Amino acid sequence: MKKILGLFLLLLSAVLSGGCDKVPRNGWLDGQWQLVEMDETDVKAQRIYWRFQLDLLQFYSPVVRLSTDIKHNAVMSRFEHRGRQLTLPHAYLIIRSEGRDSLITPQMNIDLSAFGVDRLPLTYRVVSAESQSMVLETDRHRLVFRKF
Repeated sequence: MKKILGLFLLLLSAVLSGGCDKVPRNGWLDGQWQLVEMDETDVKAQRIYWRFQLDLLQFYSPVVRLSTDIKHNAVMSRFEHRGRQLTLPHAYLIIRSEGRDSLITPQMNIDLSAFGVDRLPLTYRVVSAESQSMVLETDRHRLVFRKF
């Protein structure tokens, strides 16, 4: 009986310790960042946020709206963060009413430039990264964020 109870407790502890895979895994990058400056222009009033969790990045703004007739709930992208590079390979419209995601294609004519994304795929150079601020650059843009 003690052996069975020991095995049960061991199994239960393994499930509880490994059952939640939404723990922060991107270090300082995880969480919500507000875009405060784009190309030396203050954009705080646009209230643009990038939210990082696991390997997903959500773009959000209660002010900026995408010019599309597709009713969506969010815009998301997968991302890869390796050293001094942050890569966004593609983005999706999240359409909860239909229970699906829709890959954003060039034919959809959806402009993400207000969010600092002028094309996809896109790789940013991480110019500086601290616990409360981050600067990203491409060959065309410089984005300054603060942790929110």
